[in-house]
Amino acid sequence: MLNADGDVVFEQDGETNFGIHRIDLSSFDGETPIPAGQYSVRVDARDADNKAIQTNSFVRARVDEVETSGLTPLLTIGGQRIPLHQIAAVAA
Repeated sequence: MLNADGDVVFEQDGETNFGIHRIDLSSFDGETPIPAGQYSVRVDARDADNKAIQTNSFVRARVDEVETSGLTPLLTIGGQRIPLHQIAAVAA
């Protein structure tokens, strides 16, 4: 996980089998909540020959607001305005 300055603030080895893998990013150490801010997630997946594997990452978050006043609908999530076309799914 990188902060808004691009500095690595958290990293973790992940599972190596094929499929969906979930990581709880509510805390870096399992106790202290992550400080508010803008973060990005980078996944470095490799095969048995250490060649890079393409991955997709998704974030599950609460939608705080929906704005439809412009040409592109926007969802506000944690203070970030995300264009609707970047949203994969919405669930209750």
